Amino acid sequence: MAAAAPEANAPPQPLQPSIACSNEEMESWWRDKIGDPPHGLNPDAIRAWRANQFNGTVWHKVAYYGDLGVCEWLKSQGLLDMINLRNEGGWTPLHLAAGDDDACARWMMGNGADINAVADIADATGQPITVYAFLGSSPIRLFTEDWSVDTLLKRTKDAAMLCEKRGLPMTF
Repeated sequence: MAAAAPEANAPPQPLQPSIACSNEEMESWWRDKIGDPPHGLNPDAIRAWRANQFNGTVWHKVAYYGDLGVCEWLKSQGLLDMINLRNEGGWTPLHLAAGDDDACARWMMGNGADINAVADIADATGQPITVYAFLGSSPIRLFTEDWSVDTLLKRTKDAAMLCEKRGLPMTF
């Protein structure tokens, strides 16, 4: 018997925890997707690296390819502060991930990507974007992220207020 098809308007399933790739896997990914890695993947060299096309960062490439292990590796190297940088076309990595890879977009939003950048595109194009906000609230997630219940409530409230302010439909 075939499994029932998922409901058309069902919210996306929560992400499973991602595990960072190893340094060797990251170097292999970089060679395969980009070319020779900068200076042995030193975080300062990665921070300075820019893609030829539209002067994007490594986060733009990761968003394009949607590799969560690479996202975790970049996070482990202290490079999350680059996740909202725009390329010469004005696009953030989240713009790319939102267009092609739901899991990567959700990972990025859960790790500090600015939804305002996507909302700006919705405003400019007149196309509605529904925000699927998922904040893991299990005791394991709270422990892993070092969140208190107050932190979880604040993030939930902030997300709802931002969606309301920007006129974005949302679901939790």
